[in-house]
Amino acid sequence: MAALVATALHVPRYVAVLLGLVWGLITLTLDRSLVAEVVPIRAYSNGSRARTVLKLVPRLVLVGVYAVLLSSVMLLALFQREIDASLAQKGAADSGLLARLRVFEQLRHEQASLLVVQVLLVVLLFASELTPVLIKLLSREAGRSR
Repeated sequence: MAALVATALHVPRYVAVLLGLVWGLITLTLDRSLVAEVVPIRAYSNGSRARTVLKLVPRLVLVGVYAVLLSSVMLLALFQREIDASLAQKGAADSGLLARLRVFEQLRHEQASLLVVQVLLVVLLFASELTPVLIKLLSREAGRSR
């Protein structure tokens, strides 16, 4: 994460490492608390599956935000050369994050395949982050231990 932030945002490595550590601690804390509250579906005998689904909503929101942010940073890092070339071609004095995002947005409108890549990255990250919750929800061992 720190390497992606340093590459995409053009910040010094120590700032990127610090941002990566803060992001990781926040994500880990929220993630652990949200996963700890999930009880396997089989553990319910009174049909309170709706409560389980409601407990998953904050996790789904967190995972969605995480997937979109991380995929954006990854795409900025992957297409850094094209973005730099476009900024140099326009003679833009500002090469900050907003300028880079605007250029990437223009590139994405010109090439529909970039939108497909971004959507696939978001789906992949979303699925990889939800895997622990789905395993806990559907596991028989967790249902028996409670």
